[in-house]
Amino acid sequence: MSDATAPEHSLRRMAAQETLFASRPSRLELLGLSLDRPSGPARRINIWRNHAIETLLTLAQPYLDWADLALDPWLSGYDDSLSFAEHAPAELELLWLDGSRLPAEAEWLAGRIAALRAMSRAPILLLSTLPSVAAGIDVQVADLAGVCETAGVPLLDMRLAKMAGSPLSAAAQSVLARELACRWLPALLLPPVKAVAVDLDHTLYAGVLGEDGADGVLLTLGHE
Repeated sequence: MSDATAPEHSLRRMAAQETLFASRPSRLELLGLSLDRPSGPARRINIWRNHAIETLLTLAQPYLDWADLALDPWLSGYDDSLSFAEHAPAELELLWLDGSRLPAEAEWLAGRIAALRAMSRAPILLLSTLPSVAAGIDVQVADLAGVCETAGVPLLDMRLAKMAGSPLSAAAQSVLARELACRWLPALLLPPVKAVAVDLDHTLYAGVLGEDGADGVLLTLGHE
């Protein structure tokens, strides 16, 4: 990015935050955002699925652009058997599952994840429409229902399942797209972020900034 375009880039990012981080993101507003595409190399992720994920990936793109995180997603065909055909090396293995289409026995899914682990050393992320227990398995499980409950939106809308190819509600897809792009993917694809937290209360000034406010803290002779 040139020095001339840097201010414009920053202004677009700032203007987009109200839409990106609204309590209930609007699909139309997300799709209408125009942000610079990520500048770094794309990271390949394998997406093993038995229902549609294309809409969610489209809604996630503005968040990925905002975070400067480039992805190269490879999508499997719809496969309830989780055969992992055509597996190729990737930086992340993502399981995108409609749990209602799978065998009810937890051991079956555990066995398929173990088979995937034998093929790949990349992190495994499980996103299922039904609660999944993966104890003892090297896999990260995202709580889709919990995210939607916190946001106050329904996870499922079975009326849309046949037409959209997925039982997820429209509102859930917007919320989950944000979680995927801003939390789950960065946590598994990017290096850990180190930060130093410094408490300046009663050190550089007298008072507690969070309680007294900017007008309530004092700069006394002892703090100069």
